[in-house]
Amino acid sequence: MIREEATGIAYDKSLEALMNPGAAGDFFQRHKPRSAAAWCAEFSRLAYGDFATVIEPSLSGVGFKLIAEPFDRNGTQGYLAEGPDFAALAFRGSDDVAAWATNLNALPAPWRGGGSAHRGFAAALDAVWPEVEAGLARTAGPLFFTGHSLGAALATLAASLRPDAALYTFGSPRVADGSFEAATRRRPGYAARYVNHRDVICRVPSARLGYRHMGEVYNIDRLGRVHDRRPHHRGVTELLASAFEGRRWDLGTLLAGGLPRELSDHAPINYVSALR
Repeated sequence: MIREEATGIAYDKSLEALMNPGAAGDFFQRHKPRSAAAWCAEFSRLAYGDFATVIEPSLSGVGFKLIAEPFDRNGTQGYLAEGPDFAALAFRGSDDVAAWATNLNALPAPWRGGGSAHRGFAAALDAVWPEVEAGLARTAGPLFFTGHSLGAALATLAASLRPDAALYTFGSPRVADGSFEAATRRRPGYAARYVNHRDVICRVPSARLGYRHMGEVYNIDRLGRVHDRRPHHRGVTELLASAFEGRRWDLGTLLAGGLPRELSDHAPINYVSALR
C-alpha cells in the first residue's frame, strides 16, 4: 500500500472511498487529530455521513456537540459543531444529483465577499447562509471553516463572509477570480488549502475562465508527505520519481479494476491519511 509505511493508514484506491466516504463508520477511530488541519480533514470526511446515525455520535465521541440542526437545503449540506477549544463549520461535498448540478453551473457572478465567484457555488451557499449565520452567532471562541471538494468551495466562500474564521480546505476546486483572491488575502483569518498529489478536482474550473485558488497551499506528495511548497519547487529527482510512480501505479491499478490516481487522490480518507 502506498502510504501504509508513512502514516499507518493505508492509501485507499477503492471506488467506495471516493464515492461513498460517509459509509466508512470509523470517524476519529483511526487516529487522534494533533493539528487544526488534521481535525478539519476528519470533520470534512465526516460531513458525508448520515446526520443522525453517524455525524452526531462521532462528534459526541470526541467532545463536540451540534450547535443547531444540520443544514440541508437544495443539495447544500453540512453541520456546525462546537468543542472545548473551537467551533467547526463543515460542508459536505458532492454526493447527489443536486450537488453535481451545482458544480456544473460554472459561470462567474459578482460575489458580496469580493470579486466574482462560481455561480453554482455562490447559489449553494446562499441557500443555507441565513441558518448558518444564525448558528454562528451562538458560538464563542475560534471558528474553523472546512470542507472537501464542493464542501471546500462552500467553506471558502463562507470564510469570505466571516473574515475572522480560519479556513482549511481539501481537494478544493477553483472558486472565484483574482479580485476575490486578492480581497481574501487581506483577511485576518488563516487560510490553508491541501492538494493531494494528482487530485484532478483541484484543476477545475479552468484558470482560463478567470478562476484562481486562494489560501496557503500545502501539497501532499505520492508518499503522503505534506510539503508547504508548490510542486515545481521540488527537486528534479523527486519530480521524476513521482511521474514514474504515478504511471506504474495507474497501470497496475487499472489492470486490477481500480481507479486512476487522479481520482483516488481525491478520496477524503487519503487526505485524512496524509494529515495523521
